[in-house]
Amino acid sequence: MAFPTRRQDTSRDPLNDARKLVGADPIDAQLGAVAAKLVEKIASTKNWEAPAPTKIPGTEQYHYLTAPRLIREPLRGPLAEQGQWAQGPDHERLVMVGWSSSHLGLSFYTDGNELVLSCGNGDISFIGYSRIHAGRVVWKELPGAHLNDAGDVLDGDNVIVASAADVGPQGISVHVAHNGNYNGYQTEYYHLRTTHDRVKGQEVETGTVLGHIGTKNEPKRLFLALTFSNGGTPTNVVCSSLIRNCFPEGTDSTNAPAELQQLNFGGTSGWKRLVAGTVSSFLLTTNRSTDMQNVNGDSVAATQAQHTAQVAQTLAQQRKLNLEASAKLQQAGLIVRDAMTYDFEKGLWMIGNVENGPH
Repeated sequence: MAFPTRRQDTSRDPLNDARKLVGADPIDAQLGAVAAKLVEKIASTKNWEAPAPTKIPGTEQYHYLTAPRLIREPLRGPLAEQGQWAQGPDHERLVMVGWSSSHLGLSFYTDGNELVLSCGNGDISFIGYSRIHAGRVVWKELPGAHLNDAGDVLDGDNVIVASAADVGPQGISVHVAHNGNYNGYQTEYYHLRTTHDRVKGQEVETGTVLGHIGTKNEPKRLFLALTFSNGGTPTNVVCSSLIRNCFPEGTDSTNAPAELQQLNFGGTSGWKRLVAGTVSSFLLTTNRSTDMQNVNGDSVAATQAQHTAQVAQTLAQQRKLNLEASAKLQQAGLIVRDAMTYDFEKGLWMIGNVENGPH
């Protein structure tokens, strides 16, 4: 069996030893096939480097054109995936305006007064509102920020802090700094009417209610932006494929999987999914996404060696178990006329023909 490699010295690859162990054994051969897919997938990302932000033409702003940190799957959408606007193949919510250099986020259709939900686990990093000051928009932190029917901004004690005429175009906003596999990413929710008594620093989970949608000027539109920070100023990210959404007129999370760099073994049968899932879990528990951020090539190569060694260990262990089973058959004095075979599609052992031998 040929194991795929990429810019790798095969003479020092521990998987070569595992290949020698495989031989003609059908079970080990099947294991090797799954391992080969995994190695190929790892090789495709082992030299991955975090992209640098790109300057937006005609401005002093920057954005990331691709994911600055690898993620396993998109963040969830900011609205309940039900109702007339859940038009994606898996009920993703419909977007009216997609991401562009002049529209740095996604504008979702809503029915008005809908609940706005956190796209992932994390902590609330900002609650406040935009205000027009000296002809420019500035942001003010305000715990308990909400609007009255006239469009004025009130604080948690229901005191008016800004009249509707002074409120900026994006109204009230809540930001969530995510953690785990999405560490460094931040989702920002705009055009809110309430903030549901949330406070800065509060821990939230995927689907936690952040507030209600609906301002006086934008009663049925939710604007969502995605930023990334590596400890500095948050930088906007092209989020078309990184947040669950449906945008038939352009790129969305249903038609741009290549940007996600997900581990995907495709249509494998039951036991193969188990083996693949075990090895995949090993990769994920090492926080590959986090580890690969801001590391040099040597560090990535070392991590890659650890991963391939784990695959080799899995193959060697399976081979050992097979040999032990064979030895027990011989000790029992059995003659195998027709060996048992394993049906990988059904996940069952098929009984062969075994007779007692001479003692």
